[in-house]
Amino acid sequence: MAMAKTMHVRSARAKREVRARATRSLPTMPSIPTMPQFAMPQFQMPELPWQKGPKREDKVVDELLELVEGSDAGANMSDAKRAEVQELVEKLAGRGEKRPARSKLLEAEYDVVYTDNAIAAGGPFRTAPGRAIFWTDAITQVIEGGKLHNRVDFHLLGLVPGAVTLDAEVDVLADDRLRARFGRPQLQLAGKVFEIGKESATEQEVLYLDERIRVSRGLSARASLLVFKKL
Repeated sequence: MAMAKTMHVRSARAKREVRARATRSLPTMPSIPTMPQFAMPQFQMPELPWQKGPKREDKVVDELLELVEGSDAGANMSDAKRAEVQELVEKLAGRGEKRPARSKLLEAEYDVVYTDNAIAAGGPFRTAPGRAIFWTDAITQVIEGGKLHNRVDFHLLGLVPGAVTLDAEVDVLADDRLRARFGRPQLQLAGKVFEIGKESATEQEVLYLDERIRVSRGLSARASLLVFKKL
């Protein structure tokens, strides 16, 4: 029995030695070189139109419209508020449409929401004495097909409705400059129409134009500033 056990141990040891020699005799596999690591280029998908967030000008436009709201086109604003309007306009100037005087966005119906010179939007009807007699309901402007139509709707002493209209031919002088050649103003009151005043012409620089507003400055000696909101 002891002899059989000894032979079994020797047989097992022999098998291990055979396996060990076989393992040592196997050829060594060459190491595979590491593949170089290449940095992937960073590529950012362009922002699609419907994914775009608000433009920086949008916030300034919001502030401007909020500031002039309820001011009777600027007639009721303090000097400090007018200075704020001027500051916001300076932030907008040169932005928006790149060729505003030639842009299709120019043609629209507007509400005149601000001017720093009452006469620039309604003539004598918008001066302090004029407003006391002709109570303003609306000041609007339409630009279409190379023509301009200004209109001030009012109630005479708050009782009798009327309007003053002023039509013009519009010429484009530069990418940001317009000339308006006005006929005589017309006063509509009590079912009658009266021609008042005389023909005139003005030049304006379009400082800013987008889908919501237009900001213009007259190039006459008064250099009136006007803000128009699209209706």
